[in-house]
Amino acid sequence: MFDRLPFYASIQAITPIQKGYSVDKKFYIKDKDGKEFLLRLVSTDKASNQMPLLEKIKAIKNPYISHLVDYGSLTDTTDFLLFEWKQGVILRNVIHSLPIKQQYALGIECGQYLTEIHGISVDVQCHFLDYYQQKVDNKLKNANSIDIKVNHFDTFVDHLQSNIFLMKQRPIKIEHGDFHVGNMIYDGQHIHVIDWDRSEYGDPYDEFKPFAFNVEKSAAFQTGIIDGYFHGRIPDDFFPVLSVYAAEFCIGNLYWAYHFGKKEDMTMMYQLAETIYDYFKGFTQTTPTWYGKY
Repeated sequence: MFDRLPFYASIQAITPIQKGYSVDKKFYIKDKDGKEFLLRLVSTDKASNQMPLLEKIKAIKNPYISHLVDYGSLTDTTDFLLFEWKQGVILRNVIHSLPIKQQYALGIECGQYLTEIHGISVDVQCHFLDYYQQKVDNKLKNANSIDIKVNHFDTFVDHLQSNIFLMKQRPIKIEHGDFHVGNMIYDGQHIHVIDWDRSEYGDPYDEFKPFAFNVEKSAAFQTGIIDGYFHGRIPDDFFPVLSVYAAEFCIGNLYWAYHFGKKEDMTMMYQLAETIYDYFKGFTQTTPTWYGKY
């Protein structure tokens, strides 16, 4: 199959990558000139949906954001996407060991990356509240189709439904879609953003929804992302909207773990829901307890 790749003759080594939850097949590639790449094999349908986004992302000249290098058809049902390879270690494994001030500074850096990503010009029309209501309805239907629920499930639902009006007239931007420490590489000085597998159009505030994965490792880092993104001037609507996304996150992720994850994923989602409930003090406040000054 690989011999159908247009750059096949230049490949020196190719190694499967088993990490991650994506159904895509991933490979590390090194060519004869010593250059390194990430190869993703994806369904043709998925590729056709993502390509307009990935082409737009090329407009970002930031060297710390992984870019699409090449793409094309491999078979009638499979396309290939070739990305830059970023050297370093997964940030999730090291961020907690760095000095607090450095954790915060790296968060600032990542927040500025997000500003660049969301600054890409898009021409997408969407009645966001209607779209989001349908998304929530689907998640509630899925959550109610299984016999198990996270603790405080009714509180999450009440907060979500009582505040869904905040989604009226939200802007639409390109999202990375999975912006957390598991999709970032640390090279000893800077952070590189990788893995555009879940890129999509959406509300830029939705990009902050996986905050719990970051806070678990470093509250200073997640605080830095927010401060860097907004240049220290956080809009009044940000934390209220984030709290809605947090409730949605807790409602939807247990269903995902039940059907697609492993036993440990179920346990993790239970724990995350409990933690997020505490972050917002049972949703009696919208600014999470972990946000502070560093």
